[in-house]
Amino acid sequence: MNFKKSAAQVIENKKRRVFLFKLMIFLTLIILIPNVAYLREKVIQSSLAHQIYNALLFLFGANLIISLGRMVTAGFYMRRIKEDRIHGNFLLGITWISNILNVIAALLALMFLFAINPLEFLTSLTIVAAAIAILSKDYVTNMINGLIIMFTDQFSLGDQIKIGDNTGRISDITLLNLVLKNENDDSIIIPNNLVFAAQVVNQNQKRKNIKVYFELPLSVLISTLEVENALSSFLLDQGEDVAKIDLTVTLSDLLKDCKRFEISVFDKYSNANKLEKLLKDGILKFTDEIKK
Repeated sequence: MNFKKSAAQVIENKKRRVFLFKLMIFLTLIILIPNVAYLREKVIQSSLAHQIYNALLFLFGANLIISLGRMVTAGFYMRRIKEDRIHGNFLLGITWISNILNVIAALLALMFLFAINPLEFLTSLTIVAAAIAILSKDYVTNMINGLIIMFTDQFSLGDQIKIGDNTGRISDITLLNLVLKNENDDSIIIPNNLVFAAQVVNQNQKRKNIKVYFELPLSVLISTLEVENALSSFLLDQGEDVAKIDLTVTLSDLLKDCKRFEISVFDKYSNANKLEKLLKDGILKFTDEIKK
């Protein structure tokens, strides 16, 4: 399923704010503690405090590098895409890769916390690690297949597909499973290995076109993109996955005293009433903020 760049940008803007918050914590660790005599002495005198300090530095430093790499990759991808639609699986794929790297970084940070040399630890567990790799072969294959599915363009989040005897809309793709929601809203969990072994039919069920109109005075200077971003942000705050919602804002008419906007959304029939209500609530909130 493709979705608008503006929806992806809302998500990326939230991730940038989280990144800046983590960067502030990291800078506090590397600037405050070494330069405040009392804190510096506490860290130097206590081996446990020193280990905790090193572990936190490594954890936040690695997390910042991984997050930065993810944001740069996502930004480059969105700039490279000339059209206004983005394939949702790509951003999901790089998010899962960053999650895997963050888990590895957290494990290494725990080793630093307990003063364990990572290289020595891995060397001592070579035989055990080999046995674990053999036993977890199916899980590793599932994870690799999950990443392949995330970067494929054959189907994506929100698509209606049929796998074997199971039919439903893709609600989530993880490293191990593909999750479908059928017409009864039941979750069908299919291992990624079976997705590749079975015949998959992308039905892409017809969706309903929801249209909502509102007006603003001519004196209010605002673009359709600003309205679109505001509504996408509101829907995201309400727990709606904006990556699955095809939202478009256009200037439908210029009247004598006001300008009329049209909000058009394509979504599945079962969500139509709920989504229309959320859009109206978002418009009310948006217009109230403009009036202040």
